[in-house]
Amino acid sequence: MHEPGSFDLGRMADLKTKGVVVFMYSPASIDASVVFELYLNTTQRMAELLGGDVRTSDNELLNTASINTLRDKAASFSDN
Repeated sequence: MHEPGSFDLGRMADLKTKGVVVFMYSPASIDASVVFELYLNTTQRMAELLGGDVRTSDNELLNTASINTLRDKAASFSDN
């Protein structure tokens, strides 16, 4: 959430932040729907382990409707 947007691995134990922004990138050779499911699972697990929440780009809590909207977007990339 803050510059530079990366982690100093040597100082991870000292890191304190209010949030982490997670982006999804789907290589053309991999189905974007599959990449999305991996992304979603990883993001939800990370939030669970860190005691946080997963939020949308509008800072709303991720819910079934927003997950389905994101799935549809990922599927539209798979169709191209």
